[in-house]
Amino acid sequence: MKKFWIGIACAGVVSLGASVAYASDYVQALLFPVKIEFNGQNKVLGNDYTILNYNGHAYVPIRYIVENMGGEISYDGQLNQISIKYAEDQNRFSELNSVKQEGSFSLSLASQKKEYTRNEAINIWAELIYSGSTTIEVQHANPLIVYYIKDEVGNYREMATLDSNTTESITPNQKYKKSFPSGLVSAFNYDKSGLKDYRTFLEKSPAPESLSPGNYEIGVKASFSSNGMKKVIDTSIPITIK
Repeated sequence: MKKFWIGIACAGVVSLGASVAYASDYVQALLFPVKIEFNGQNKVLGNDYTILNYNGHAYVPIRYIVENMGGEISYDGQLNQISIKYAEDQNRFSELNSVKQEGSFSLSLASQKKEYTRNEAINIWAELIYSGSTTIEVQHANPLIVYYIKDEVGNYREMATLDSNTTESITPNQKYKKSFPSGLVSAFNYDKSGLKDYRTFLEKSPAPESLSPGNYEIGVKASFSSNGMKKVIDTSIPITIK
């Protein structure tokens, strides 16, 4: 295995844009080209991520692991804190459902409730299922499932994705799950505020992670390419904030 130098905090793995570490914060590690399997399904790591072996322990890219397990991850630069939220059991009651079928793929979106109070967590989840009979290779950005919010007057914001594409094999009946990320609400409210500085927005906003009362469209998109053909699957549901 090839040796190289890397910061012990592995900041580049999480793509947090942390400040440069001092030389004393660096250790010698080894590239560890192992395969990762989720519920019996092998996943290709792609060129965006690297697994390391340091002192007999495997260090894996946290964003890749969390998102492939249906969770969400965010980083607060002011607090120097990584936050992880795991998706709950997807077999739960929902008042709203929407499904879009495109060939061998189906994208579903569900919400526990039609109406939420302003300070209540939005409980929405999405699932992409491949029902083909053969294994295929696809190329997509990260994450594969992207949420978006749109209000009654046309304000729109969707999740950011990494620019580089990931190539992976998708097996029959493979599923991708992703819960609604609360950080998207903050980004949506920041865009609406018109402020140029995010820190100022946080200081002036009493509830940055809460949607104002009104009607909203919550949607998901899955964009990927396979055999030279690009697919974009999109579905959405309406919710009301009281």
